[in-house]
Parts: sequence; structure tokens; C-alpha cells
Amino acid sequence: MTNKEYVYNELKSIKGKTPLLLIGGAVPAFKSLYNGHIYRVDTVDEARDFVNRFYGIHVDFPVVIEDLSNLRKDEVLLKLIEEAKFPIIMLASKDNVVPTILSRTKRICFR
Repeated sequence: MTNKEYVYNELKSIKGKTPLLLIGGAVPAFKSLYNGHIYRVDTVDEARDFVNRFYGIHVDFPVVIEDLSNLRKDEVLLKLIEEAKFPIIMLASKDNVVPTILSRTKRICFR
């Protein structure tokens, strides 16, 4: 099974609103499958703006955030991750995501 097939099967099997974190080689596999908008969050201020934009709303499509590898502070996204009324998919090019985010997500990681 290729990385792309594996990611596709994992995306299909996700139930509910459990945030999904794709790391490393899983990121390009996901991007080759996904044709929606991907939001980039590089700084704490950008993360705050992102949270304010989506906090409290309900959407039926996944909200995709990249690249969490660049974000060193996680407090801002935690509230959104824990209270979101929609699926969240997070992308990280490197395996250096802070532990509090890791503990609240289902992870798919390819090196």
C-alpha cells in the first residue's frame, strides 16, 4: 500500500471530530488527495487570527492547518482543537509538534 492509499484510507475511517495530525511524508500524500483550502499558521498572532475566525462556528468540511512545525506555542490552538464543531486536519513537515497537540490528535507519520 502506498503512502497516498494509506492516508486516503485513514481519512475515510475518521469518525466524529477527532483532530488528525499528518507528519512528514504523510503531508505530501495528503496534499495530493486534497483540493480544498489549506490555512497556513506560522506565528502566535496568525494562530490567534485563525482561532478567532473559526471559533464557535460549525462547518461540514475539514479545516486544514499547515505547518505546525513552525509554531512553538500551542496554547492558542488548543482551545480550537478541544472545542471545534468541525473536523480539523493539521499538517507538520517535521516531527517536532509540541506534546500537548500530539496528545489531542490522531497521528499519521511517515518519515
